[in-house]
Amino acid sequence: MSILVLNINSSEKRGAIVKNNKVEQFILIQPARKSLVGNIYSGRVIDVIPGMEAAFVDIGIDKNGYLPIDEFPSIQNPDKEKRISQLIHQGEEIVVQVIKDSSELKGPKLTRLIEIQGDYIIYQPEGKTVSVSRKIRNEQERDKWHAFATAHCTENEGLIIRTSCEKEHEDTVLNELSYIRSKYQSMLKIRGHEQKTPSLLFDKGSIEERARDIVIAGQIEEIVVDDFSFYQRLKVMLDNVKISTYSRSENIFSYYGVEHEIEKCLNKTVVLDNGGYIIIESTEAMTVIDVNSGKFHGKTNLRETILKTNIEAAREVARQIRLRDIGGIIVVDFINMRFQEDKHQVLDTIKMALRADPNDTKILGFTKLGLVELTRKKVYQTVNEILCSPCSTCEGTGMVLSAESIAYKIERELWELKGKDYEAVWIEAPESVIRCITGEKGVHKKRLEETLNLAIYLTIQKTTDRKYTIRHVGSKKEIEERIKLL
Repeated sequence: MSILVLNINSSEKRGAIVKNNKVEQFILIQPARKSLVGNIYSGRVIDVIPGMEAAFVDIGIDKNGYLPIDEFPSIQNPDKEKRISQLIHQGEEIVVQVIKDSSELKGPKLTRLIEIQGDYIIYQPEGKTVSVSRKIRNEQERDKWHAFATAHCTENEGLIIRTSCEKEHEDTVLNELSYIRSKYQSMLKIRGHEQKTPSLLFDKGSIEERARDIVIAGQIEEIVVDDFSFYQRLKVMLDNVKISTYSRSENIFSYYGVEHEIEKCLNKTVVLDNGGYIIIESTEAMTVIDVNSGKFHGKTNLRETILKTNIEAAREVARQIRLRDIGGIIVVDFINMRFQEDKHQVLDTIKMALRADPNDTKILGFTKLGLVELTRKKVYQTVNEILCSPCSTCEGTGMVLSAESIAYKIERELWELKGKDYEAVWIEAPESVIRCITGEKGVHKKRLEETLNLAIYLTIQKTTDRKYTIRHVGSKKEIEERIKLL
């Protein structure tokens, strides 16, 4: 059974899909780092870059959005080749929608092909095409809904018929189309009369909308929520799923075992049930996952040990990709397999495990190096990006200079003072660095002072950062007086 667990009664709004007592997916919404995906903005074009065939648009947040040429409706249905400068100009006010959240280095990705999702349809004000969900397999049903969409769209509008339309009455879907169409027109009216550009026209990133999307996608059978007023709002929004309230004193995420899973999501290493483990390393460009047998040794032979470990790892890799919301290029280094049938089993396992993933995922198979390549559409920030910030010491690299390297760097700076009109220098550095500069029984420091003809004063810095500061260069008396004030 699949349950959507919602923790609403604090400032950070959280959700988790729990399937058969195992967490499959997280929703994390912090007020300061809320996802913008699906939001519609009135923006102003800041710059048009012909060399990139893209524009940068101010939508009223800290980073300008990126709008590539292939995200224009006229390019989605081209009649001739066009350039970005023919479609947009600097200073123009336009309506855009966020399709990918910003990262540390990049602003959000934008589109001019606006989409507003309903329970039965996806409405595109300038889509100009109609389509029917491929999950509706009955040809008569598909033809019926295609004819319906064609008949009720204007020349510029587009419409996607969702799977939920199957066996639904046309009047119900038409009512939703009328409602969404009027909602979009209201946005434009507000933009024209009441709001300045840039401004937010439609907020898609609320916890209610995220929960609604999960229900529409058919991923859950029940919602459990810890806030009664939110429960009442959901009851009005969603009448086709069981919704109940949680009233225990224990936090709802702790009760359903979600809290522990969030903590584990921040670890690089994930231990498999059989004793093997996987290591997950993410960069800006891609995510690399390494599979290891660990303590698992199997019962019969090496081939069986490797295959069982890789199959269990494939299931866990698929789960971790969804759980952490990893997107972009993903490379998995399974334990090397000699037999093609074993490789097919592993690929089939990961394909089956990712079948329920709502994000578009493409599995490209094994490379010549024996690595499995796949891509997953990145929509929201990963769990790590939401919950963590780069380390102030290593600046997100995971590495810091050794104490010896910092000591050598300080020594090079001191050599630049040789021959200048200074009597002494005061350096504040980590204790481990000071030990390197001083040397055993102070021999290295004494030799340096004699060579440079400079008295060196060393004090231990109070912070834990692997950094140093040259606090003062001047006379011994000045430095000694300053050190007394510490």
